[in-house]
Amino acid sequence: MNKVNAKTDVDILKNHTPAVLIIATRDDTKKEWLEAGILYERIALEAEHRGMSTAPSAAAIQIGEFYKKLQEILQTTYRPQFFARLGYAKGTVKPSPRLQGGEVMQ
Repeated sequence: MNKVNAKTDVDILKNHTPAVLIIATRDDTKKEWLEAGILYERIALEAEHRGMSTAPSAAAIQIGEFYKKLQEILQTTYRPQFFARLGYAKGTVKPSPRLQGGEVMQ
């Protein structure tokens, strides 16, 4: 399935992404994971306030050694912890259906 999505993902990144957000840390510890998450939360809230959207993508930093390629591109030894697309969305996205609490909790 990843190979099927790869072509679409490349198109989205190249042709429909005005900016990318990468948060990197000096080390790769749980403390820094949390700090990166808190920073993303602040950025996402500010982006939303300004009418922008973010679209996180874990694959760019968590699958295999993709993060090393990203380090090479960025010319850094810092560890990429978070990757997201950032921009103004066109139109609205229909929310996905949600299950009621009783349907998932027994």
